[in-house]
Amino acid sequence: MELEEISKSFKKDLSINFYGSKWQTQFIRMLKREFKKSENIIDWLLAAKDNEFTGGRVWNFALLNNAGKKFLFFDDDYIFEPRISRNESNKINLKDNSDLNVGFALSLSDIRESSHEFNQDILTQMINSCGQSLGNWVKTSNNEFAPIENLNLIQLQRIDENSIIKTTANGTWGSPRSNSNYWLYYLDGKQKHEFWKSREVYLDNIEASNLMHYSTDYEVMALTRFSPSAIDNSTMMPFAIPVNRVEDHFFNAISLFCYPHQVSLHFPFMMGHVQSTNRDRSSSNHIARTPNFNKFVADYSLTLLETTDAIDPSLRLKTLAHYIHGLADSSDKNIHNRLKEYLSQIRSDMVLSMQDQMSKSSDAPVYWQADVREIIEANGKAVLQNDVPLLHGWNKEMNEQECVDYTRGKLREVAKGMELWPDLWRFCKTEK
Repeated sequence: MELEEISKSFKKDLSINFYGSKWQTQFIRMLKREFKKSENIIDWLLAAKDNEFTGGRVWNFALLNNAGKKFLFFDDDYIFEPRISRNESNKINLKDNSDLNVGFALSLSDIRESSHEFNQDILTQMINSCGQSLGNWVKTSNNEFAPIENLNLIQLQRIDENSIIKTTANGTWGSPRSNSNYWLYYLDGKQKHEFWKSREVYLDNIEASNLMHYSTDYEVMALTRFSPSAIDNSTMMPFAIPVNRVEDHFFNAISLFCYPHQVSLHFPFMMGHVQSTNRDRSSSNHIARTPNFNKFVADYSLTLLETTDAIDPSLRLKTLAHYIHGLADSSDKNIHNRLKEYLSQIRSDMVLSMQDQMSKSSDAPVYWQADVREIIEANGKAVLQNDVPLLHGWNKEMNEQECVDYTRGKLREVAKGMELWPDLWRFCKTEK
């Protein structure tokens, strides 16, 4: 009720709507009246669930309530104070694989002192860029391409009229958007030395409590790194998986499947992001990397991008549903092997990457080396063991058959959601 009262207090100055539990219940009932045979899947996509993180269902309400429109999308832990770390850039980077920059600080005050306010109407810029082709956006902006000599044909083709900007993104200052800290061990050069500068600083940095995470230029990407800030929902965008985290990666991956020529435009500014609860990110150093089911399905979908020539996003989503139904309908052995191979690949890649970091970090302090060795040992040991291939958050007591059956059931939920979603979206656009 507190949020609803706060929203009402702004009504005299702003056009504001509050979509609380009462509205959500009415919205679900409306859909169930129209899609009587799909009540269970509607509940899976939208209904609240006790004792589970259901951030994805909020995405789904937003996507259906704004069907046919463009909209901005920010979590409630954002601070609308855009900042840049250095001078403003007007360069456009087409590489698609550039890493975000990281700057470390001991407090939010330190971040504010080492960065600058970005005094532009960035919300309007992001929402206006959505729905445009990249080429048209470039022509109407004051930006220019960075050197393109080393780009491949796929990267250059993003300039054509089919490369529609479907989402935008931005950096953050304060809390990062990742639940783990693995990615900090991939840093190179000056950023790596800032990460491990002293033991005291390092112990603070591994919790990633106060940092800047940003791009220096406008980055043109096929796949958004984190949650998008603006979404072009004028044509159907997919749903976010409703339960558990990494719902953003699922949404971004399925968006790319629906729109294989899409562009996600990452703006070179940071928005404040301060989480209300502390997250123990450093504990991930001591255990093997274990992605959750949402990442498993998203990554599986990305392997299927070229399996259909269809251009209609609804047809492409239903085609993906067909493939996921096929995986769910496969043998117990195949599902088991899929999970095991996926976990082994994730962990093997981690081992190789960390070994590479060790080999080129002869000047690293002993505390950084010790943590990297622990990451290597934990993941290497997991690759060699013949454990039940459980994903993150699953009951550790499940045996192999229970794991396979559980996976099959969850795959079928996702596939049914993909089959129904285009019809839900179309109904909400025309009838809601």
